[in-house]
Amino acid sequence: MAKLSYTATWGSYHEDYADNATVANWIRSSIQANPLEGGMRALTFYQGRRGVIAFRGTDLNVSGISGQADRCVAEVLEGQATLDDFCGQFSIRTLDYVARALEFADATATAHPDVEWLYTGHSLGALLAQVVAAVRGTGTLALGFSAPPVAPVIRNHTSLDPTTLPAWQALTLYNEWDPLRYEAKGQLPGASCVWTVQPEPAGCQECDTFEPGPNMSSPTCRECFLNTHVFALYLGLVRSRRRPESCGQEAGGEGGQGAAALFL
Repeated sequence: MAKLSYTATWGSYHEDYADNATVANWIRSSIQANPLEGGMRALTFYQGRRGVIAFRGTDLNVSGISGQADRCVAEVLEGQATLDDFCGQFSIRTLDYVARALEFADATATAHPDVEWLYTGHSLGALLAQVVAAVRGTGTLALGFSAPPVAPVIRNHTSLDPTTLPAWQALTLYNEWDPLRYEAKGQLPGASCVWTVQPEPAGCQECDTFEPGPNMSSPTCRECFLNTHVFALYLGLVRSRRRPESCGQEAGGEGGQGAAALFL
C-alpha cells in the first residue's frame, strides 16, 4: 500500500499500471488525495471492517511540481524562515499537509463509519500517518517506514503534547543505517524497530556518527541517504520476511504492543 502511494499518484514515481491497482484481498477505495497541481497525496484501502490510509512520502525530484511542493512542505515543517523561490506558486492551504491529511482522514472515516483505521506511509508519509493517528486518538494506529522527527510537528501543528501519547500507538521501522533514524531519535511519539543491515552502506559510518546529528548537506550523508532511505530498499526488507532485530519505546506513556502487534 505504501508502494502504491508512490506509483499510483502523480509525481516522479507514477506508473501507469498502478492507476487502478490494489493489494491482494483489499479493495482500493475511490476516495483518494491526488491533486494534479501538487499537494498531499494519499490512497485508501479496506477489507471488511479494516481499513488503511497510505500517505505518500517525499518526491525527491524538485524539477517537477510534485517534488517542489514536497520540498516546500519539508521546509515549512522544519520551521525554515526562508523557503525556496518556487514555493511562491503554492497556496498556504496546499502546503499545509498536516491539515490536509487530517481532513482526508476525517472524510474517509465519515464515508466508512464502521471501519477501524491503520495509517501508514514512508518518510513524509510516515510523519503524516503518525500525526493523524495521534489526533484521531483511541482506536487508531500508525505503522510507518523511516519517519523524520514527528514530535516537533505534533507539538507545533496540533494542540497535543507528544510526550503524553500512548507509547505503542505508533511504530516506525528503520534500516539501522538510515540517517533519518538518527535525526528522529527521541523525537517520535511512539516506538521504533530497527533492521540490522550488512554490509554497511557506503557513506553511512561517517554520516551516522556526525555530531550533533547527520549533516544531510554533506556528500557522505547524501550517499548514505540514497543507499538506505528510499522506499524500494524498505520494501526489500519487508519482503525478506526478516523481523527487525530490536524495538523500543521512544516516548509517550505505557500501553500494550498496539501497532507493533501488526508487524511483530
